[in-house]
This record gives sequence, C-alpha cells and structure tokens, in this order.
Amino acid sequence: MSWKTIWATSVLMLGMFVCAPSGAWAQVPVFPRIDNYGESYPIPESEEDPDRSLNYHIVIDIKTNDKPDEANQPLLKVARLLNLLEMGKVPRKQVKIICVFQNLAAFAAMDDRRYEDKYKVANPNTPIFKALEKAGVQLFVCGQSLRAREIDAKKLNKPIKVALSAITLITTYQLRGYALLSL
Repeated sequence: MSWKTIWATSVLMLGMFVCAPSGAWAQVPVFPRIDNYGESYPIPESEEDPDRSLNYHIVIDIKTNDKPDEANQPLLKVARLLNLLEMGKVPRKQVKIICVFQNLAAFAAMDDRRYEDKYKVANPNTPIFKALEKAGVQLFVCGQSLRAREIDAKKLNKPIKVALSAITLITTYQLRGYALLSL
C-alpha cells in the first residue's frame, strides 16, 4: 500500500469519526408535558429560552388539515409548544392556550364517526385533542367554517366547542392580551 493510499484512508477515517453522530446530535425526543405528541429535543447550548417570568397566553389559529389520514401538523405543533414551555420550566399556571380551527381545519374537529364517513379513516386527531384538553388547552372551531362546510356542530369531538367565528374569537383574545400564533 502506498503512502498516498494510507494517507487518504486515514483522512477518510478521521472524517468519518469526526462527522459521526454523537450523543449530542442523535438525541431521543422527549415529551415532558404531552405524552407521545409534540416531540421536542433538549438544546443545552441554547442561548434563548422561554422567559419564566412571562405569562404565555396564546391564541392559536389553525387553518389546515392537509393529510386527513395523519395527525393535523399544526395540532402537533401545539403539543410541541407545551412540551417546550415545560422544558423551559415555565410554570404551568402561566400557560394558557386557546386553539381555534377554521377553514379546512374545521374537518379535523369532527367526531370519529363523521370523520371516518368522510375520509374512510379514523380521526387521528382524537387522542391529541384529549391530551391537549387534559393539559388545559381550550379547543374551539369556527362556527362560520362549520356552516360553510356543512359540518354539524352537534357532531364534533367532545373537547371542541363552537365559537361564533374564528375572527371574533381571535380578536377577542388578542384584546385580552393573548399573543396570536397562526399555524
């Protein structure tokens, strides 16, 4: 074997060793507040964490339901937000989350039977709704979206309540000091 081959092999091996996943990069997700939903990762090198002195009062506007056979991605982000705030040691009493489903996301709010009738799959959001409700998240659906899409307000998942509209719910909570997060 020539010295060039040995040198190239050594450089390649060193590169593989340096670039190989380490414990810091190959972490396992954690779920400190919402079990099994909203995977989050500890970031020990973070220089900007949640401010524990603030009240995290947030109204979340959810508009999409892109893949009916999968959990609603914005809903999973709500679970992630709760997990991240828990990781940041924000006291639970300082966290108040209101979610409103509107537009196509209104379909995600349907009870299991109606959802399965429409999409031919069980509603993958039902267990997430229950987990978020258990964590104190209030869940609403836009009444205007229900009417426009001919969704029966009496046939929604149990934790979900009907609001007159997403627009009025969002503006009301903003005027009460809630931050708006659109997902």
